[in-house]
Amino acid sequence: MPLTDDLVQAARRSGEAIRANRTIERYLQADAALQADPESRDLDQRFQAMYDNLVARQRAGDSISQDELDVFYTLQAQVRDHPLLQDRSRKLTVAKGYLQHLGADLNQKLDLDYVTLVLS
Repeated sequence: MPLTDDLVQAARRSGEAIRANRTIERYLQADAALQADPESRDLDQRFQAMYDNLVARQRAGDSISQDELDVFYTLQAQVRDHPLLQDRSRKLTVAKGYLQHLGADLNQKLDLDYVTLVLS
């Protein structure tokens, strides 16, 4: 189904309004602060890469050594205790709640279930 210009413009305006929401702005600011700090960004990237690797290996049926788990848990503790990562995580949780609420409101107002629609 081709999108009309009006629909594209409405979607753009909605996206801009969401991005301008204070909850979303706070999350974006927290993420920008983390990305601006090379040490924090590196810690975040190392943790995410290790997490992704371990999950993929576990799904593939590979065994994970205790040494690897120890390294992962140490890295996880560093992430959990890091102020910029904590701040972004808290603000991401709040932003997700806002977006879920917004999605539920849209579903109700449009009388549809977007997730079901997308998956069908």
